[in-house]
Amino acid sequence: MKECEQLVKKLALIQQQRIRSTFPDIIERLKEEIQTKKKQLKDLPIPITSEMECLAKFNEMTNVYRESIYAKVQGNYKNELMSMIVNGGATVSPRSSTNDTVIERLFTNEDYKLKEPCMNLVKETKEYMTQTLLSLFDRTYVVANYPALIHRLRDVIVRDTELAEQKCLERVQDTLIMERHIFTLNHYYMNTVNSLKRKYEIDQQQNKANKKTATAPTPVSIGFKEPIPVPQPVPADICSLIDGVQFHFSDVSNESQAAVDIQIAMHAYCKVVKKRVIDQVSQLCYHFFVTNCALLMHITLSNQFKSTDLLVLMAESVEQTQKRNEIKASIKVFEEALNKGLEFL
Repeated sequence: MKECEQLVKKLALIQQQRIRSTFPDIIERLKEEIQTKKKQLKDLPIPITSEMECLAKFNEMTNVYRESIYAKVQGNYKNELMSMIVNGGATVSPRSSTNDTVIERLFTNEDYKLKEPCMNLVKETKEYMTQTLLSLFDRTYVVANYPALIHRLRDVIVRDTELAEQKCLERVQDTLIMERHIFTLNHYYMNTVNSLKRKYEIDQQQNKANKKTATAPTPVSIGFKEPIPVPQPVPADICSLIDGVQFHFSDVSNESQAAVDIQIAMHAYCKVVKKRVIDQVSQLCYHFFVTNCALLMHITLSNQFKSTDLLVLMAESVEQTQKRNEIKASIKVFEEALNKGLEFL
């Protein structure tokens, strides 16, 4: 029996020494685990339990979103989509006291060409604005773990841009209807007409000079006889390209001159309409999509929910609550083990 008691004491001593040699490492590991779990708990969103907390957090995120939109608008902002109209303008013409019927018929046949590029511009501006607003929204709310709220807010953004598109299309339609009436007081129209006429007259004079030179008899010597003038063939009417418009030169008559006048007037008015429509539709897009939509989006979002609704939408999910409780329980167990271990050191 005495030998057994000594053996037990010896084993206890060995075990004690073994525990003391490994205990510091165990203590350090417990401390590390506690720090890790506390960090995981800190990284979780703070649970919101009151309406005041909901409003404060929601307003904070909304203000950040507003600043990101303002920075986008005030920064290097280019309306690249506006150039679409330039290549799709219709061929329209002003009224002429000499031939109202012809011009009216040409206008009626061509004014529809304005509609498609304008509608496409509004549509693509809406798509661009929606993508931009959602992208900025995701960057702002990515740290927020409120899936129900985020889903509802994204729907509001999409709905608001669609409403802006609808209002813009209505105004663009009105603009296009007004363009059916041929009218301008812009001095640019008459300046263009006069410029085209001067270029046309210069080219016409040059054409006559070329014709005169070409039709002059060319002396031809035959043997020792005196040279005989041989008439040269008269060249066909030539064309001149002036400001992208092709003009044909022929014998001047009332009919041909009237056709040239109409052609010049149509081209000049075409340029006036193109500039006017680009400005008007671009302004409408900016007004409805930027001024009345993007720059007011933070107000639109803020007015969507009451504080009681926010409390429900921003409430912590069951999974999140369960995760939080598990981390707290782990921290408690590790801290108790640490305290016990420190007592034995």
